[in-house]
Amino acid sequence: MKFYNLQKGYGFITTPGSQDYWFAGDQIKGTYKALISGDGVSFRHGVNERGQLRALDIEVVKRTSPNIQTSAQPLGGLAAGAAVGALLGPVGAVVGGLLGAVVGSMTNEKTSTCLRCNGTGYATGEGEGRTGYRCGGCGHRWTKLT
Repeated sequence: MKFYNLQKGYGFITTPGSQDYWFAGDQIKGTYKALISGDGVSFRHGVNERGQLRALDIEVVKRTSPNIQTSAQPLGGLAAGAAVGALLGPVGAVVGGLLGAVVGSMTNEKTSTCLRCNGTGYATGEGEGRTGYRCGGCGHRWTKLT
């Protein structure tokens, strides 16, 4: 997967032959409702009325990382560790996990697991005994009692 804009609801998938396939967010099937650059996907090939290549019935077959952000929010401690792990492979995963745990323990960032995609939700605000969260993976929003 090359690019996906959650706010605009579209993106592009590049195949090994360097062809770009445009897709709308409603074509994402399965557990994940948002894609992250680098995700491995399967899809049906199609062509729209203007002759543009389209990806249809997209499914994630290999997730880059459930903790990598797709929004403008900064990476938290564990997400930063996951990013390091994704870049450096198996050894990097161990180093990244340790780094994430240390950095995460130094911040007061509140997180919660998203029930929709199992990604990480980051606190967006607090008030009246509740904390609001937004998932970095699929954009889902929810609140929890604090």
